[in-house]
Amino acid sequence: MRFINLENNARSRLHQSIIKEANIKQIFDLVFENEGISRIEISRITNLSRSTVSLLMEELMDAGLIRMTGERASGSSGRKPIGLEINGDRAQIITLSLGKDSYAYILYDIRGRELEKFSRRIVYKK
Repeated sequence: MRFINLENNARSRLHQSIIKEANIKQIFDLVFENEGISRIEISRITNLSRSTVSLLMEELMDAGLIRMTGERASGSSGRKPIGLEINGDRAQIITLSLGKDSYAYILYDIRGRELEKFSRRIVYKK
């Protein structure tokens, strides 16, 4: 009879999950910093296999965080690379600033571009 060491199995799954999250973050950051980058370029830069990049990219696209921009010109024959970009419409970031006599709010898209800004002084009545 063979027994499975559950502690080692759980540790292994946790380790794999941490590596996966780090790879997803690295891919997201590359697309953020290099609009129009292709999967093959991501694979070359990260040293991840093409299939790993495609699998992780599908997760980012399913979440709506990254979208395809269309075919790009290539110096080689064969399939044209497809550019990728951050989907700025997917998520927003709210910032609030509270001061002694004022408050402000700024709304950014996920690319860091300002969408709205509002500030107001606080008037205290005595």
